[in-house]
This record gives sequence, C-alpha cells and structure tokens, in this order.
Amino acid sequence: MPAEMTEPLAETASFSFVVPAYNAEQTIGRAIHSVRAQTRSEWELIVVDDGSTDGTRAVADTVAEQDPRVRVVTQANAGSGAARNRGASEARTDLLVFFDADDTLDSTYLERMASLAGEHPEFSAYSCNAYHDYLDGTRILAYPTGAAPFCEISLAEEIGDSQVSMHSVVRRGAFEALGGFSPHYAEDYDFWLRFLAAGYRVVRIPQPLVVVDARPSGKSGVRERQLASIGEVLSALRSDATLGAATSRLLDRRIDEVADELALVSVKQRVRAGEYRGVRTAFVRHRRAMRYPRRLVVLALVLASPRLYRAVVLKIDPSVE
Repeated sequence: MPAEMTEPLAETASFSFVVPAYNAEQTIGRAIHSVRAQTRSEWELIVVDDGSTDGTRAVADTVAEQDPRVRVVTQANAGSGAARNRGASEARTDLLVFFDADDTLDSTYLERMASLAGEHPEFSAYSCNAYHDYLDGTRILAYPTGAAPFCEISLAEEIGDSQVSMHSVVRRGAFEALGGFSPHYAEDYDFWLRFLAAGYRVVRIPQPLVVVDARPSGKSGVRERQLASIGEVLSALRSDATLGAATSRLLDRRIDEVADELALVSVKQRVRAGEYRGVRTAFVRHRRAMRYPRRLVVLALVLASPRLYRAVVLKIDPSVE
C-alpha cells in the first residue's frame, strides 16, 4: 500500500489543468473557456499541442496572450498519453487535472473537486460523473447515480467496466510513482487500473461536472484498436503475480469478454459492408459481448435476416464504426 498524502488541502492550493490537443482547432477554444469560467481562480492550464497541422496552436496562443495562467507547449506528434505526460512535467502544482480538447467542464468543477479533496485527504484521486453527448443530440450520464454523496471505486469495479473518468484530480506523488501514462491506445484505462492495483484510492461524486464529446470519429478501425488495447492492458495486469485469486479470475473473465467484443465488432463491420456469410453463427458465438436488453433484439434481427439487421443499423447509425 503506497503512502497516502494526509495533509488537508489548503484553501490557497492551486491546480494544474493538462489538455492534450491534436488538430483540435474547432474545440480547443471551448475547452479553454470552460477552465477560465471556473468559480475558483487559483489554477494554471497547460495546453500540449501534440504536433497539430491545423490552427490549434494559434487558438491556444491567442488565449495565452490574454491570460498568464494559460501556457502552451508544442511537441512532435506522440499520442495523447505522451502529451499528458509532457503537460504534467510542465505543471507547477501538486494537483493535476486531465481532460480532453473536445470536452468541457462545468464552472463549478474545480470548486467541488477542491472541496472533495479537502474533506477526504485519504484519497489520491478525485473524480466525478459526466455527460456523454452523441451525434443525434442524445445526452447520457456516464455512471448511474445513487443516494450516496460519494463512492470509492474498487479495482474489481474498474476491471469490470471503467468507472473512473479521465477528468479527475490526481495527486502528483501518485502520478509520478506510477510513471504517468503508458503508450497504450487505452492509456486512461491502463492508468486507472495500475493506480488502483498499486493501492491508491479513488473517490467519485455523482454530479456530472463534465460534458464529453462522444460523437463517432468517422475513422474505420477505431473501435477495434481501442478493444485490442484494452485486451493488452488487461493481460499486462493479469501477469502481476501479487494479485489475489479472485482478481485474477475477474481479469480472465474480462479478457474473454473483450475478445468476444472485438470479434463481434469485426463481424458487424462485415455486415455493414454487405458480407453475410457466417454472420448468424458468429453473432451467436460472441453474443455475451452484447449488453442486455439489446442482446435479444439484435440476435432476433440477425437470425431473421442479416440484411434486415444491416438496414436497421445503417439507418440508426450511418457512421463507419
């Protein structure tokens, strides 16, 4: 169990927001504005331009010229994990806040996180709920809410289904002890798994203080890449000999589920392309990758007619993914 920071958070303590940005010209201004609109003003913002080829740097520089709390650093494109690490290395405070260039924060985010950290110094990370905004205008809560004012996230919960959002406050000591983010595509999931496995503690409040842009990227293969990375992350953790038997069994089950989901995504893309051979058998074989209550509806459509399933899916979601 790592040593926890036990001193209470001083009222004058500051926070470092770290935002990786790659070709985010259309959204980075909005993200920066959401930081500048915070009800608490003792923060700094580091925008890491990760080798953008559009006007991302220019937009961020314009704001930095107006507000000395905003700094912009540039690096050759190295991925979001490396960009977050670069931003953390430039930070001047002990409380790091990571979020993405296409997301926005509620104006009370920092106020509520500071209060949570001050009241519960036994934790090393502080998280919140979030809204996911989709292309059709739908807005969905990331995590179910309950009556409790906060909840602690366990390693088992994080393995089962990611429960900690990227938009969390992390104590620098814990972040540096873990070596920051890895080069995995699913670097946030990998970080929180390693964080919890190392014995650090995370607390989450039910209020949605972040809006996440969940619109499809339009790039073929993104979901496969994400699932493949998640599988690698889980397998890496499974090799940890210090894990208990129960955690190892949970990891084995989750690794199998991700493999099924990866296979099913590949089959779905074949259907989208109009390839129907072996589709019924594949859907039945990998059906546990589908979530209830949609599982029965999807299976019924596929078994009845793969062509009908394709028509329905393309009407609901015409994107590549």
